[in-house]
Amino acid sequence: MNGRITLASLLCLVSLSACSKPAAPAAGEPTAEAARATASVATVAVTEREFAEYVMVTGEVEPARSTMVAANATGRILEMLVDRGDSVKAGDPIAKLDARQASRNLDAVKVQKQLASTQSAQADRECARAEELHKEGVIATADVQSADARCEAARLSVKAADAQASIIDIAVGDAVVRAPFDGIVSKQMTDEGSFVQPPSPVIELQQIDPVTVVLQVPAIHVGLISMGQSVGIELPDLSELGRLEGTVTRIAPSLTRDTRALIVEVSLPNPDQKLRGGLFARGQIEVGRKKSLAIPQAAVVDREQRLRFYEVRGGVAYQHILDRMESQDGFYRAPAELTAGSQVVTGPAASLRDGDSVKGGGAPAAAAPAAPAAAPAAKTTDGSGK
Repeated sequence: MNGRITLASLLCLVSLSACSKPAAPAAGEPTAEAARATASVATVAVTEREFAEYVMVTGEVEPARSTMVAANATGRILEMLVDRGDSVKAGDPIAKLDARQASRNLDAVKVQKQLASTQSAQADRECARAEELHKEGVIATADVQSADARCEAARLSVKAADAQASIIDIAVGDAVVRAPFDGIVSKQMTDEGSFVQPPSPVIELQQIDPVTVVLQVPAIHVGLISMGQSVGIELPDLSELGRLEGTVTRIAPSLTRDTRALIVEVSLPNPDQKLRGGLFARGQIEVGRKKSLAIPQAAVVDREQRLRFYEVRGGVAYQHILDRMESQDGFYRAPAELTAGSQVVTGPAASLRDGDSVKGGGAPAAAAPAAPAAAPAAKTTDGSGK
């Protein structure tokens, strides 16, 4: 009895196993494994190219110019025309002061100038008449000299009134505080109703296009710096901007006493005003050029925040990771394990994985976008580790 049950059970299990087998693929339809095995890729040989070598220094971003815009007149602020964060152009009005007293003074001086001009004209006529009478022998020489003195005094009165009018005219103009250069209002120091006088600050104005990157170059690298030199700039807090190009515009005449570093200023364009003062910066200074094996940027993809490429050996794709390598002119330095002539996949498809079987000679895959340039593996000289 037990034997029959066991035999029946075995027959049932065999039957169920046969029923549960997957259906065979249709004729001519490749399996998934076969499809992966026959993947065609385009490859290119690794060749030698010249790469720039850099040393990295640190610093921070500062406004190209920063100043406290002060009132140059005395009076109460009637109207503030800007606020923190506003952009202004050179000559734009910032604030208006109460200029009524200065305007009245200007009117009074203009009247005095007109009176002095009238008196001067009368004195000139008297001087001319005295000269005629002296020639005719009617008056003495002393009388002519006295007339000439009165004429000169009248002319000086006109000049004095004219100078006074110019001074008050400047005061009336200074009642409108204007921006000295293009920039952004970073602080508002006073408000409407406040009484100001020279040199009371009204606003702080900063020019941030361009910005200045102030770098501290260690003494050992001082000889590498020259005016007009191009310097690569990286901003870790704005890594999406990549490597920016700046120009050396100022070099300190001597090293600092405390850090023994040379202060170097690099001008950096900032048309979209994304760069702000206080940002930490790294500067890349070229120290020479060196030949190295190169991988085209088209062979590198960015997956899971890692730069990868695939080498083809014996019909198999082997994945390699690039760690903090820079792209120069569309090429990356090849890692040490590659040799000249090694074949790498260009435009690797998103489905390509380490260990996949491939065959070369196909058209480039249309998938993966080119990887963004990563930061160069240059040595940071301040020891901060940033």
